[in-house]
Amino acid sequence: MSSENVVTIALMGPTGVGKTTFINRASGSSLAEGDDLNSCTSEIARSEIFRLNGRNVQLIDTPGFDDSSTPDSVILRKVALYLETEYQQGFKLSGIIFLHRISDVRVGGASRRNFSMFRKLCGEQGMKNVSLVTTRWADVLPEVGEKREQQLKSQDTLFRPALTAGARMLRHDNTTESALRILADLVDRQPVPVQLQHELVDRHVDISQTEAGTEVRRLMEAQATAFRNEIEELRKDMRNSMEQKDEDTKLLRAEYEEKLATLMDNQEKLSSEYFKDKQEWRRKERDLENARVAAEEAREKSEIALDEERRRNAMRISSLNDYNAKLMEDLQKKEHAQTALSVLHSAEKDTLRQKLDKAEKDAERAKVKLEEERLLREQAEKDAQERVAAMREREERMEREWEEAREIDRIREKQRKEERERERELERVREHKEAAEREKKVREQEVKRREETLRKDRENEEQERLERQRAEQQAALRIPFYILVKSLTAWAWS
Repeated sequence: MSSENVVTIALMGPTGVGKTTFINRASGSSLAEGDDLNSCTSEIARSEIFRLNGRNVQLIDTPGFDDSSTPDSVILRKVALYLETEYQQGFKLSGIIFLHRISDVRVGGASRRNFSMFRKLCGEQGMKNVSLVTTRWADVLPEVGEKREQQLKSQDTLFRPALTAGARMLRHDNTTESALRILADLVDRQPVPVQLQHELVDRHVDISQTEAGTEVRRLMEAQATAFRNEIEELRKDMRNSMEQKDEDTKLLRAEYEEKLATLMDNQEKLSSEYFKDKQEWRRKERDLENARVAAEEAREKSEIALDEERRRNAMRISSLNDYNAKLMEDLQKKEHAQTALSVLHSAEKDTLRQKLDKAEKDAERAKVKLEEERLLREQAEKDAQERVAAMREREERMEREWEEAREIDRIREKQRKEERERERELERVREHKEAAEREKKVREQEVKRREETLRKDRENEEQERLERQRAEQQAALRIPFYILVKSLTAWAWS
């Protein structure tokens, strides 16, 4: 079905906001729904096509940027790949729905990050086809929900810029009627490309340099800064703990060694999964090439057979036309003979009658033969139509196979991009490992230096103790000698 016949609407928002439930209620699909703790949507999913206001509608389910198991950079790559592929094939989104839970007591960091990514992805021009929909109204009191809704509308860090740019804010009460009413507001709108599609396709900007990619990088740098602050705090704690007992130092050292071992294990696991994905991609590439060659050979054979069948049918039709002309010529001769019979002499009438009877018998046999030829022609035409139908079905099947081959090409391109992303991720993990090893060496040198300092302090304390003992012994020896000298002096004077 072409892009002109299907209205495509995408749903975005945080994890657990109810995107998949909304799609299932509106379209009658059975997409897998997640629980309250884990995200279920990790890939782009399409609903079944359904009718709404006389239009064919299809909804697109996307993972949230706060997914429980997938980094924001991977989710952006998946969404960008889908939007880029669809835009290159002529498909545009007729609308985008961003869902937000009105039951949230406050708009946390994850929700703000989701909406910030959403704004960067759509751009100011794309906001004209955006609906900001609040859900979970049954979980709050009406006056509380209205107060939170007003806060969302009025704050510059939330929905106010989008509403100013042309977006609309609606409510969803978790019913099918409510979902269809929200969709009906978008199905008749003119499809427009979003900012990310302009950047990737029209301007050929790398995904890391797009507005959405820059936002992801900014958020990752903020997380990295927070992580570095935590490391600095750990370093301060470690320096403080060095003043405690040696046992605490050993425990802290064991903890860091365990973390480093976990990091190395994760790196090995990432390398193993990357190698497996690469082998699977190569196998699919070989299968795709074999299928393409087989489809090309089958197409050539079908075209040759179709041309041969058309040539045979043309020869049959030409032969039947020649026979019909000959039969018409015989009938005209019969009519001329009947006319001549009426004006000839009665003596010649018997002879002519005999000839006429013979001509009638010949004509009758010719009619029978013509009927047989007609039946054969009808059968030949029927066979030709069946063969043409078979050829058309074969061409349609081959067209589907070509479409599958193109889909495999798209998947292969997607896997190539994912492979490059994995290589970059592996490089980042390798750099992180090297940094961790350098940090470990620094910590070990610090521990050795501290141990050496403690050893020297103990040696100095021992030397001071020995010197004090020697001084005490010398003092003990000097006191009796002093008493003896004093006694002798007194005796001499006496």
